[in-house]
Amino acid sequence: MWKTSCSARQVPRLPNRPSEQDTVFSQVKRDYPIEPTVALIYSISVDRRNYLRSLTLECGVNAVCFENEAVCFDNFKPIQPKIVIADTDSNAVVWRFLFALHAARIAVPLVIVSERLQAGQFVIEGVPLPIQSVAMKGQQNGLLKKIVQSADHMAGRRADSNWTALPFLVGQTDKIKQIQSLLPGIAKTRDSVLITGEQGSGKEHLCRLIVGLSRKEKHFIKIDCAVLKPAMLINSLRKEILERGRKAGRATIFLDRIDTLSTESQAELLLISDDIQKPRSGNGSGGGEVRFLSTSIRPIDTLVQQGCFRKDLYYRLNVIPVFMPALRQRKADIAMLMDYFIIRTCAKTGNCVTVPTEQARQMCYMHHWPGNVKELQDQMIRVALEGNEACLFANTRLPQLKKELRRYPFHGSGVEALPKASEIRHYLSVIQDMSLKDICDEFVFRTERRLMKKALESTNWNRKKAAQLLKISYKSMLNKIKVYDII
Repeated sequence: MWKTSCSARQVPRLPNRPSEQDTVFSQVKRDYPIEPTVALIYSISVDRRNYLRSLTLECGVNAVCFENEAVCFDNFKPIQPKIVIADTDSNAVVWRFLFALHAARIAVPLVIVSERLQAGQFVIEGVPLPIQSVAMKGQQNGLLKKIVQSADHMAGRRADSNWTALPFLVGQTDKIKQIQSLLPGIAKTRDSVLITGEQGSGKEHLCRLIVGLSRKEKHFIKIDCAVLKPAMLINSLRKEILERGRKAGRATIFLDRIDTLSTESQAELLLISDDIQKPRSGNGSGGGEVRFLSTSIRPIDTLVQQGCFRKDLYYRLNVIPVFMPALRQRKADIAMLMDYFIIRTCAKTGNCVTVPTEQARQMCYMHHWPGNVKELQDQMIRVALEGNEACLFANTRLPQLKKELRRYPFHGSGVEALPKASEIRHYLSVIQDMSLKDICDEFVFRTERRLMKKALESTNWNRKKAAQLLKISYKSMLNKIKVYDII
């Protein structure tokens, strides 16, 4: 019987090579035999970790505690927890936990212990995220105990839904949320979908996501219209699609770069589309089992007006139009995409997870991203494989970017240097009792505290690295942490 739960220091961070991971965790299992029901607890506060550990032990559930989220992610697969409890008020940390569970294919409940966050804030349309939220006050402790006690049952039920097998359309900007809201309906229909957007904006990923949400799909056949010659394209359509698709049930034909089709190929494609709609011989059922998903870099309606694209084929393919915005049009999603790509790559390769620093996030935020999401993905894969951020934009000259970073060192980090209007009215009402210096000192105090806390969060609460990031001495860092009461 494992009477005491293992702390973050007792569970070593696993090396990059899977064979070494197995060896290290085998030693941990010999020292601390883990029973079937295990709760994985994350909190940066020692008191909160001990408190949550005591709650789980009262429910007869072993607890493995971590104070570093990256180390926590590395141990998802070896430990295989039945429930994950994250004590955090950070929206970004919760999303990283969801990405890590998804990448590790662990279909267990995620419980957020927070006074501010609610489970309803974390939604991806079409994907049933196994997330709950509790607040550590009042009768919420009883709710947390009930969740922990039913961990086995909930884990099995979530595993049946198999949410980890579904792809993600990552993003929380309005344009991405609008596309997310369309996905469940698109997945249920067999109508043609035309996706337009710049190169690398994620059009093919969206096509594969639609197929993934359509549970009854049998085949996904991709045809690159920009590569194949007209004769080869038509032969591919007739042989692979009509024969294989109609005989084997539902099939999706992905026509990439439909805007590059010649006039001859457009006519042939229209004939094949008409043939698909005809009833099958023998059973009299329709040929609607084959669906077209098309992508285009250029707007097809403009090509129709120019006489470069057939109007009848355009209406046939453009039943459901979707526009994928460029990455520079959804920069608020960059931080989330960085976390998603790094965690997914580390899960595939067995490398230790690294959380991007605030400086890396600002560099990515200020970059123009001509290659869109594909360029960002390639950069994050390189960071994940090398295990550090030194390779980020290593071959790119960014003099203007560095100049902008010096002007706005914490752009987008949530730091508010200026007071709110209500606060200004409050201080104006008591201006006779307070000097302007006192008012300014208070706002400087508040701003400096926020900057220090943000620096600590971006370095996983490594005080020495945070001091280097803020360009102050380590002793000053410790003194300010004590003065500002930063936990």
